[in-house]
Amino acid sequence: FRTIQLDSETLGVLERLKSQQKSNREEYAEFYCRYFETPERTAASDPEPHILNTDGIGEEIFFLNVNADGSYIRPRTMQHASYVIHTELDFPEFDFHSLRHTHCTELLEAGFSPKAVQMRLGHKDIKTTLNIYEHITQSQEDKAAMILEDMYSSD
Repeated sequence: FRTIQLDSETLGVLERLKSQQKSNREEYAEFYCRYFETPERTAASDPEPHILNTDGIGEEIFFLNVNADGSYIRPRTMQHASYVIHTELDFPEFDFHSLRHTHCTELLEAGFSPKAVQMRLGHKDIKTTLNIYEHITQSQEDKAAMILEDMYSSD
């Protein structure tokens, strides 16, 4: 678990999503799917702790990615969407995990410190961040060329 900073645009999207989900809960009423996490055991007969359930046992969990009726959107659904982008839309290098790589590269390109990006992505070793997740963009290549030009120009 880690805490990360979010920009105002992302926070706005999350607020709108929360509002839409509240509206959906009211509209679907008793048919809205609610999820709960079982609490720590206080007796041997208690259910296994930290198990997701729809029986109302424990604290309610509010997922971000749910259908209008509150039902959980399974990871396989996102994997399938990525597969469609990858194959049907002919983006051979894309998979869902690519978004983490893109986020890393964009943060570093924008001037985030490598250590801040490492912490944001939750990597134990900064080598993972820099050797696996960062990718060189055309913008970075162009900037390098300008720096070299400035360094070695005969002015």
